[in-house]
Amino acid sequence: MTAALPPVPELDPTLLETYHAAHARLDRAIADAGPGVGRLLTRFANRTMVAAVANVRPSSRGRASPALFPAPRSFLAEVERRRLAGSDVAYRHVDSRLAVVREGIDDPPALLPETPYVLHALVEGPVLNPDEMNPGMIRAVELIGDLPVASYAPPTRASCRALLTEAVGTVTAGGSGAPAAARAAWMLHVLGEIHPFGDGNGRVARLLYLLIAGEELPRTVDWGVVEQLRFHQDTWSDTLKERDPTACVVATTELSIAGAELMEERLAALGALRDELCDRSGLAVPAAVLVLAAWIRRGGRLDDLASDLGITYREALEQAEALRTEGLLARCADRSLELPARTSYRVAGPAAVLTGRASGGPDHR
Repeated sequence: MTAALPPVPELDPTLLETYHAAHARLDRAIADAGPGVGRLLTRFANRTMVAAVANVRPSSRGRASPALFPAPRSFLAEVERRRLAGSDVAYRHVDSRLAVVREGIDDPPALLPETPYVLHALVEGPVLNPDEMNPGMIRAVELIGDLPVASYAPPTRASCRALLTEAVGTVTAGGSGAPAAARAAWMLHVLGEIHPFGDGNGRVARLLYLLIAGEELPRTVDWGVVEQLRFHQDTWSDTLKERDPTACVVATTELSIAGAELMEERLAALGALRDELCDRSGLAVPAAVLVLAAWIRRGGRLDDLASDLGITYREALEQAEALRTEGLLARCADRSLELPARTSYRVAGPAAVLTGRASGGPDHR
């Protein structure tokens, strides 16, 4: 890459209209979802998104598209736990930046000159990489060989800071009038080309996409795009190798639309399952949502289930124990092995059969 970055490409108006319509539909569907389900979806979406940012993906088992409700990984290595922890904190920073701009506490844009460095420090700090990655700093050495996903060398270390400054300035200046979706996808492309950090460039690029695109989205975040990018990683890598920012912007926007549509499908499935649990098992809505929360997590700690429903720990305990008495929940060993078994619950009996119908195939056994 030369010292001059490519311009932000134009985005086809029809594709942009489809993009905004898909996110507006999802926003209305969440608002209209009824008790418990909208919150349950957004909690699930945030977990899925953070895992995708960290590139800790569920097993796809040969699927052509992401599963409706992918099961959490049954085992995580320590480095994956650390990547998740760093990505979670970094996403909270993104969410907070969008919130303070949305609430008028800070003036736009949400992206600040220091943001890429802050995000890198947050995602890479907990990893304890055996090769010192200098969290929050431009890489300290020249990279040997080609970029990870392309057959050409990255810019020199000496040029990285200026290129990153130019990229942030292009986005915050409006990219010659380009919509946020195009500027966000352009940043996703050029950060990979600049490769300013020793490690964590992909995580930072994905977080920057969420931040930049978020200012023009109804709920300030694109919950589905990063999952789609990680799932279709091979195709996405082939797109990056073309070194064509227009192709990257188009591909990312199409994946964002697919992600929004999948989230809407998930919301509809949760609503249908909630209603069926209420009808067939005679459950009140909060109890049905608690059963669904336990199923989505494939066994959830009680404090997490309480957060999924927005209730206190004691309220969740009372509901969970009542459902256990009815044979719809069972105590189980905690997946993290950090808490005693009595604090975690999984679906049981009739509930396990009922909710299995939304599993979308063998990924959810």
